[in-house]
Amino acid sequence: MNRINHGANANRDTAALCYGRAAADRVLADGTDTHNGRRKFEASAASWQERGDLLGRLEASFEKRRLLEVASTQFAAAKRAEGVLHDSIGVLR
Repeated sequence: MNRINHGANANRDTAALCYGRAAADRVLADGTDTHNGRRKFEASAASWQERGDLLGRLEASFEKRRLLEVASTQFAAAKRAEGVLHDSIGVLR
């Protein structure tokens, strides 16, 4: 069963949005005039980048799985259609 997250964290659950947050934190780090503030935003950017990388790998894996399921379904349908065609013209296996 697919699980859809409609909660407060739903916007954090895509690689693209994580990369956007990482980029925003890098901009904030560059614009911060204190060492501690810069360090805080740099650490946050690194964390968002890592989360984005992880979610990107998961998204790619899910997409591959989805495409395999589609191909498998299409193959099964073609084999069924082939069997029906052969049966309708009197060719039995």
